[in-house]
Amino acid sequence: MKIEILNSSGQTVYTKLTGNSIQPSSITKNLTIDKGSTGSYDLTHVESGRIYFSYGKALSTDAPDGANSGDTDYYTRFDKIELSYDSGSGGKANLTSVDFYAIPFTMETYLEDKGANKEICVGQFTLKQGSNGNDLKTLILSAISKGKTSDAEIEKDSNFIRILSPVKAPEAYASLDSYVDAVVSNFNSFSIKGIFYGSGGGSYDFTATVDSTNITLTQSGMDTIVVPISSLKSTAANGSAIYTCNGPFTVGGNPATVSDNTIYSAVYRDLVAGFNLGYMNGNDGTDSSAWWSQAPFSTAGSNYNQYASEVNDGYPGAYGFPFSDRQKNVLLDLGGDVNKLKVEVLADDASPTPITLPGVLNPQSTGSNGATFNIAFAFGSAHPNEESFTFGTNPAAIGSIYNYQTQQNSGSSGSNVSAQVTNVTAQDGWNKYDLTLLGKNFMVLAKVNGGAVTQATISGGGSATYDSGTKVLFLGSLDN
Repeated sequence: MKIEILNSSGQTVYTKLTGNSIQPSSITKNLTIDKGSTGSYDLTHVESGRIYFSYGKALSTDAPDGANSGDTDYYTRFDKIELSYDSGSGGKANLTSVDFYAIPFTMETYLEDKGANKEICVGQFTLKQGSNGNDLKTLILSAISKGKTSDAEIEKDSNFIRILSPVKAPEAYASLDSYVDAVVSNFNSFSIKGIFYGSGGGSYDFTATVDSTNITLTQSGMDTIVVPISSLKSTAANGSAIYTCNGPFTVGGNPATVSDNTIYSAVYRDLVAGFNLGYMNGNDGTDSSAWWSQAPFSTAGSNYNQYASEVNDGYPGAYGFPFSDRQKNVLLDLGGDVNKLKVEVLADDASPTPITLPGVLNPQSTGSNGATFNIAFAFGSAHPNEESFTFGTNPAAIGSIYNYQTQQNSGSSGSNVSAQVTNVTAQDGWNKYDLTLLGKNFMVLAKVNGGAVTQATISGGGSATYDSGTKVLFLGSLDN
């Protein structure tokens, strides 16, 4: 995978590649990129990788701490992207403002347009179109409590360095204690539903009951999860677990953490994500599987993570809290035909350039030299059968097999974690199809060459693998 870095910041950028099992081991990890110039990495493997970007000087360590005033890089303006990749199985990349915001980026994926000797951009995460880094800075500063700006905004000699998030500077942001109290008083019972695909995984459907001491989650045949109300309050030892998404809880009476990566961790993740996004109010229903398609941060007052809300508005391609991906796509797919990741370091006053995907939009016929293909969806969580999504211009349903040409449901896909769209018409050259699912917008791309579909992928998140033998495009990670 080629990672190309374009420096449009107006100043010299220093990069540092970190991570586990980086291959090739001989790769140059530290680059100096002059303004207006490019640099690159050629990676075959990295786990839990990061690329740090700094202004003014190279970073001193592989793990700079932007929230520790004693760190040698504290007054260096730096930021990062995250990625994991393997040349055999692909991977993911993302922008993140979970800990802080410092530098604006555009991140894009490209694939080779086979037979045309060119590359095309198929995915982009960046700032809100038409806005810039200065606009985002203003938005985030508006989330800070009055008189607390100096607790979160780091400057040196009146020059901006970064804004710390409530994960790192909770004292600068509104306490969510009244929100928790409102849940205790008014939102006494709800369900947490989903599917966990890790070891020991499967479907879960826990019933939560709330009292003044605990949130207790039970499911027949499963251990009981207990989340102390005190862990969600600002007075908790390590700050509110709503902000950190990493508070104490027990499973079957034994201490547990979200990093255990079990089915119980997934239930806890959904609970704290619901708090952050403002769903714990009763207005979005008592079934968590319906929350994720609802507009987040829509509760009146301060009953949600206001920092994450501003990041969501101004930097929609980035994580604003640890589990932003539970509600929207913030992971760029590095699998399938994708062969390049491009990162542009933007100037603070520069807006990102929007991408234009190639092709005929939602073709209704194959034309003179076209073809057809099929799509198979796999969802990360169970959804009610007949819950609708839109492909092209037509409504379809989770749990169904939908015929694109006849616009009719032709049967069941076999489960409420799957769906199929068959007989999708594609004309000669590139084609693109609107896909709206659970409030998220995607674009499916397919290329016809010589009367056959030779490439197909997805833009806007998720993962895609096209099997030219069976003419099936497999799509996943669309809802988690």
